[in-house]
Amino acid sequence: MLNTELAHEIEVRKSLEVELRVLATTDPLTGLYNRRRFLELGEYEIQREQRNRRGLALLVLDLDHFKRVNDEHGHAAGDEVLRRFAGVCKNNLRAMDSIGRIGGEEFAILLPETSLEEGTRIAEKIRLVLAGYPMSGPEPIYITVSIGVALAEGQETFAQLLARGDASLYAAKGQGRNRVVAGAA
Repeated sequence: MLNTELAHEIEVRKSLEVELRVLATTDPLTGLYNRRRFLELGEYEIQREQRNRRGLALLVLDLDHFKRVNDEHGHAAGDEVLRRFAGVCKNNLRAMDSIGRIGGEEFAILLPETSLEEGTRIAEKIRLVLAGYPMSGPEPIYITVSIGVALAEGQETFAQLLARGDASLYAAKGQGRNRVVAGAA
């Protein structure tokens, strides 16, 4: 009897540990990695890239005029747009890729073993799929995304790669949004 109770208690604790790990690493709205976990994965991938030299592309994505969605359709619609956007991205990535929500409507994707050209192609595919995909409600909401693409170089840190991806994103926004810009920094 005591062994059965102990075994049950161990199972409950293991289940709680898994639940805590998920809560600590996952954005609750989108189910994607949260910023902290994504940055950890970025550090891991940049170190792996520096050892193997197979290419590591980073996409930094920002939903264009997202505030307007919340203002015109409400926050529930905005939340649904974020969830559906996450789904569009996941459906267009490989199992080895990682995506995280790193800010309100800002996301990032790690593409291991990927060239700048291939990363740009993937970014463009996501942009095109999203532009033609209604997001929510009785009245469809169409949104667009601006995407910056950067390729890991030399011995740079992940923070440096992320800053270059961010610079490419801001270049995309500066050029009119709803576009992909690669290697702007």
